[in-house]
Amino acid sequence: MSTDVLSLATKNATLWTSDIFDEATRAEAQALLDKGGDDLIEPFYKDLDFGTGGMRGIMGGIVIGNGILAHLADHVPAADKWLHL
Repeated sequence: MSTDVLSLATKNATLWTSDIFDEATRAEAQALLDKGGDDLIEPFYKDLDFGTGGMRGIMGGIVIGNGILAHLADHVPAADKWLHL
């Protein structure tokens, strides 16, 4: 494991513990930070760009792409009409 990659993953995971995320997401990110190592790298080593053809980053039981859709559906009025849910 590259120290640079782990450092970047740690920095990115720390952002996921901020108040902009729900409590469950923050707790899962913190658990991965506490565990550290290789388990931290896969979900946090890089930003996921839009237009990735369905690529998803997995964080424990959360599939990030689906999580974003669910959040939009719950918090944006009439999102189901333009998200095609």
